[in-house]
Amino acid sequence: MGVFVPGVVLDSTGTTEAELTTLESIYEYLDAGDLSFCLGCHVARGRYYTIGSILGAGSMVSWLAELLWNPEHLAGGDEALQALTLAASMSPPGARGLYLLPHLAGAGSPDRDSTARGVFVGLSLAHTRADMARAAMEGLSYELRLLWAALEQFTHQPIRRVISVGGGARNALWSQINRNVLHSAPISPGAPWPCPNTPRPPPSVQHSSPAWALVSTAMRSMRCAAS
Repeated sequence: MGVFVPGVVLDSTGTTEAELTTLESIYEYLDAGDLSFCLGCHVARGRYYTIGSILGAGSMVSWLAELLWNPEHLAGGDEALQALTLAASMSPPGARGLYLLPHLAGAGSPDRDSTARGVFVGLSLAHTRADMARAAMEGLSYELRLLWAALEQFTHQPIRRVISVGGGARNALWSQINRNVLHSAPISPGAPWPCPNTPRPPPSVQHSSPAWALVSTAMRSMRCAAS
């Protein structure tokens, strides 16, 4: 996919969302002993790679689609996912104060913890399954923002370009939410799933999420205290 120079990231979203970038040297990273990211030899001669991931990203979205839309006896998983996407597009940015900490399969990079679990925060009787769907996508986007920041700090190189592939890249709404949260424009090969055009939220919404900041900080503090 052309990811063989530093500063270019491959974002691959399937069962897990993986972020891979190229390193010109590996020895300084071996000495760092950072367990947040894995290291390996690149297929390009004389280069290496580092990779981190959000565990169960695609699995979480599929689980939510099956849980909330399959009772309607949709023909297959793709139809359930499209129904989830359509519903999420009808919920406003911020999901009306609902946030999902996306650790249903444990926490991946940058704070690996197999015992971590997901949490819906701010859930009330006023929320709908559309809000839950949008909260899931936004939760993954904010988790990705955290991962990218850690990746830049670990590699000492800014992310200049992102190539996005996999099921998540084909979902137009999810890709747009990523761009809003990450302030980037990933290249997304493949035809996007049909969904209504979603307007870009105002800066006050797209640049920050108080729930995300509060929950992420609290959960990580609890894990650090327990370790």
